[in-house]
This record gives sequence, structure tokens and C-alpha cells, in this order.
Amino acid sequence: MHNHSNNKSGLKQAVAFSLTSRGIPFTYYGTEQYYAGGNDPNNRETLWQSMNTDSDLYQMIGKIHAQRKASQVWNYEQVERYVDDNIFAFSRGNFFVALTNGGNDQQRDITYTPFQDGTEVCNIFYPADDCQTVSNGLNIYLTGGETKIYVPKSELHQSLFESAEFTQ
Repeated sequence: MHNHSNNKSGLKQAVAFSLTSRGIPFTYYGTEQYYAGGNDPNNRETLWQSMNTDSDLYQMIGKIHAQRKASQVWNYEQVERYVDDNIFAFSRGNFFVALTNGGNDQQRDITYTPFQDGTEVCNIFYPADDCQTVSNGLNIYLTGGETKIYVPKSELHQSLFESAEFTQ
């Protein structure tokens, strides 16, 4: 946030990618609070005085970790499913991630997915409202730079239904 102030959707996309792609996931101290960091002493903002567990980024990170663990993504190779100038989609097992590199709305029909036709899949961020039945792939619509992660409805982690939904 220090070099790209107020680009919250860009930060969310970067965080989602780093937590779901190959490698060991990590979150830098204060990222979940949108801390900007910067030169000393701004690189040590105090978290314990303002830890907001209702922060949309805090909630997003929690949802990703819960589903990542439930899907055991570390057991699966990362498979590139779609790429163009604005959208990147990949999967790890039945964990399908679609990201964009900007803040504009993007829509794509992605036919190369890990899901069989007839499978009902849901976006982990809106598991009650953003579901679709796979038919020749997925129709992906990313609003304002959001990230979507689809998994089969039957594999959704229960905690996704317990916490409040949020706007990315």
C-alpha cells in the first residue's frame, strides 16, 4: 500500500494469488489491516492497538485459508486454466482461482476447468449467492477487480457460511 496507496482491489488480488499459488503462503504483518508501511518508523505500525477482525481483507484471508486447508491444495499441482492480458485463472485440484490485474469489470467463459459438467460450484466469498452448475466450463465475471475462488459446493468449508460476506 505504500507504493500504491488506495489500490485495495490490487492488494486483494496480490494477496489472493500469493495465498493460493505454488509455494508457502504468507501475509506480511499488517496487510490484513491495509497498513501502508514505508520508511522507518512507518514500517512498524502497531497492530495490537487497531486489530480489526471485521476488516474485509482480514475476512478474505480467513476464507482463503479455511478453504485452502479444506481443499488441501498443497497436494495438487498448479494448472494454468486461462490467461490473457486481463485475466489469469488456475486450479489446484478442485480449487479454481480467477484473478484480474486491474480494477475494471471482466467477463470470460473458461472452458478448461477441473470440474465435470453438472458439478455445482460456489465462490468461497459468496457461497450462498454465487454458485453455478458447470456446463462446458464456467462463466466468470469479475466486478471491479475482484477475485473469485470456486470449489464444488459439497466441498465448501463450513466456516464460510458462518462469517459475514463482504465486498471485495
